[in-house]
Amino acid sequence: MSKRHDKIAEELDIHSVTEFTTAYKNYYSSMGYKPYRTENGKIKWLALDQHSLRIHAGKKRHFIKRLFFAKPIPRVRVRKHRHPIIRFIRYYWGFVSLFILLTAFVLVLLLYPQLIM
Repeated sequence: MSKRHDKIAEELDIHSVTEFTTAYKNYYSSMGYKPYRTENGKIKWLALDQHSLRIHAGKKRHFIKRLFFAKPIPRVRVRKHRHPIIRFIRYYWGFVSLFILLTAFVLVLLLYPQLIM
């Protein structure tokens, strides 16, 4: 959808529009679109919901509402890219700590066999 929305000046009759062919008019009217003239003089084919969005987008808010009830500015979410090993440890920290403890226990038993006896 385009980001530039022109203000709509008036709704036109389908038969009064001479800039388009009859096939073009029949095609868009069958899909529920109606012709509207914009402030610039261009003709836009809009559905009913698009027309209402453009009407409300053109209205300005009252000064007091703009002063005290400002629209919150959406924050851009920055995704943190972590190293894959750190991400693995964060997700599986329980298994990683258990693995480290078991390997430490086995190493101690292998290096110091007299502790068993």
